[in-house]
Amino acid sequence: MIVVNFKTYPEATVNDQPIKLAITCQEVFNTYHIPIILCVQATDIFKVTQSVSLPVYAQHIDPYEPGKHTGYVSALAIRQNGALGVMINHSEHRIGMELIQKNIAAAKSEGLKTLVCVENALEAETVDHFNPDMIALEDPVLIGGTVSIVANPEGKQKVEEFVSKHLQALPLVGAGVKDKEDVAVSLQLGAKGVLLASGVTLAPDPKTVLSNLCEGFAS
Repeated sequence: MIVVNFKTYPEATVNDQPIKLAITCQEVFNTYHIPIILCVQATDIFKVTQSVSLPVYAQHIDPYEPGKHTGYVSALAIRQNGALGVMINHSEHRIGMELIQKNIAAAKSEGLKTLVCVENALEAETVDHFNPDMIALEDPVLIGGTVSIVANPEGKQKVEEFVSKHLQALPLVGAGVKDKEDVAVSLQLGAKGVLLASGVTLAPDPKTVLSNLCEGFAS
């Protein structure tokens, strides 16, 4: 699968840009039939889910029951707006193990899928005990860059160590993933999919980039 994180880039925020990008992802899915998950800002969940049939995830939730929690985002709220899941603990919004566990529990209480981001295999092993649906390994040094985590021996070793944990959760990899070669290598190392953001959201032609990524699943 491919997980596309829209982050808060203007290219995925301004006017109808979130919808346009989501529709592009839908078109690519319709052609290649590689599952694509969209991680969008909470404010865009409803309009994106109304525009495409792809699963839409929130980029974050807070583990609180609905009530006196002004400024927080509840699992109930994102589900009511059409989200099917949530990304937790992205490297740009790390929350620690205690909150990871609570957020997974909160998401599960609303029937939401969970994708938890980790920085290394040890974190992945701990998080796996909380029973998330997916765990994504992202090297924080490479996020947003042009060098893929699987483009050098050190990065490949990190992925191999991550996969060797034989997690119950589906193992994904991210950080610098940009083309079909990165996808193919990730799969060869044992990952089941990839997570990326800027490689798609900031691309002059996101459809071409996504199509290229999908071709990596057939390599």
